[in-house]
Amino acid sequence: MIHNKIVIPIIIFTTLLTGCAVQTGNSAVTPTIVAAAESISTPTRTPLPPTPTAIPAATATPTDTPLPPLPTRAPIVLPTETPTPTATAISAESETPRATVLTTALNVRTGPGIVYPAIDTLAQGESVEITGINFTGEWYRVARDGKNIGWISASPTYVETAPAVVDVPQIAAPPVPTVGGMLVIQPESGGDFYLINADGSGLRRLSGGIDPALSPDGKTIAFTRWGHGKLGGVWLYDIATGTERQLLGEMVAPKSPAWSPDGSALVVSFQHGGRDTVETKCLTLRPDGSLPELPPANAYDFEFKGFQFCFKLPPDPHRQLRKIDVPDGAFEDLPSHTYSFAPTWDTANPWRVIFGSSTGLQQLDLNRGVFFPFSDDLHDHAPVISPDGSAVAISYRQDNHWEVYTIDTADGTRHRLTPSQPLLGEPFNSAAPAWSPDGRQIAFVTDRRGKWEFWVMNADGSNPRPLFSADVAARFNVQYHGVDERLISWGATGE
Repeated sequence: MIHNKIVIPIIIFTTLLTGCAVQTGNSAVTPTIVAAAESISTPTRTPLPPTPTAIPAATATPTDTPLPPLPTRAPIVLPTETPTPTATAISAESETPRATVLTTALNVRTGPGIVYPAIDTLAQGESVEITGINFTGEWYRVARDGKNIGWISASPTYVETAPAVVDVPQIAAPPVPTVGGMLVIQPESGGDFYLINADGSGLRRLSGGIDPALSPDGKTIAFTRWGHGKLGGVWLYDIATGTERQLLGEMVAPKSPAWSPDGSALVVSFQHGGRDTVETKCLTLRPDGSLPELPPANAYDFEFKGFQFCFKLPPDPHRQLRKIDVPDGAFEDLPSHTYSFAPTWDTANPWRVIFGSSTGLQQLDLNRGVFFPFSDDLHDHAPVISPDGSAVAISYRQDNHWEVYTIDTADGTRHRLTPSQPLLGEPFNSAAPAWSPDGRQIAFVTDRRGKWEFWVMNADGSNPRPLFSADVAARFNVQYHGVDERLISWGATGE
């Protein structure tokens, strides 16, 4: 009982105090009291003008009104130094990855690939910011002082990066600049050949023959054509008029006409001597039964006929080079290897013709009338020199399949452009290269998708892709037979 008497007055006293507080709250809302704690002058009156609507709310529910404004204490109570975005931004800027050039000089290009033109050069030791990376991770977009300047190779051979290139945005490549020009294509040697623009438009059939080659001015196509008994000649097709004429006839199995850099002459390979059919040969045995000589390495079908040892030899045609003047058809036979195939005229050095042989590539000095080795690999076939004369593209017999290589004309360095990936256990083929007019790309044929097609790649072998759209490509039944045939000739558009 005593406890109850004590508690009751306490409750009454507390209630009276609460009532006073409520009355005071009608004149000053709780948040304004907090604000007044920071601003010592006029603690109860200053906040009223900014929050006039708070008075009716407090009158309706005196005990609940002070609670909703409580969240506004956060920006007041928390230290003002909490906005750390400025510190974070400074840290992020200091961690931007940079690329430092290791090589003597490094090209800056308009896009991620050598197909894009070079617009600047970075010197050895120069450092730039990395602001993006292409989708294959092979090229960096870079900047100087926060301003993008272009793309550089991401190869560790050329640049060193620090810190690690992470969280750098992937940047889509800009449109590849169009190379232009037009192509003469022949899906199969000896069949029809066609003219088509580099962008795949304007396809039209022209004529038929062997190894068509577009002239340097893009107005004429040289090709060969055979009749019965392989007797044939060199022909010229005028693109503007659609007419053709024979430049020179009475040649056996002519192939591979190649234009001089100024378009005034052609050099062609033709059959001259040798064995055109299978030959049976017999050797008379000595009295002791030995042979007077050993059969050639390519002999087959051995048999004894009495005192003779007989065998067969395959056809072995020899081939010669001939130079033909375009205006009048005058010609001269050139110093040649026993087997001279697929000549190409050096665009930078008109005195030189490079051609294939049974022992590798040869180079003929037209001024001195002598030829000497350009390469010593007998697997090199069908050379095609680049527009600037700096490299020769070849079809290379790589074990049991074909690959495309380039060989530097200055030092003989080789570059394999089409490393084959097995297709159902068998490597695919790539062959018959042809340079674009500016030397940035190489067209070729390949069966990497199960059938032969026209493809194109950058001059360093990167970005291989179909040359034509699917609907255009479907019109051709491409075949490659490995006889040094030319299936693509890429040149400038004739005016």
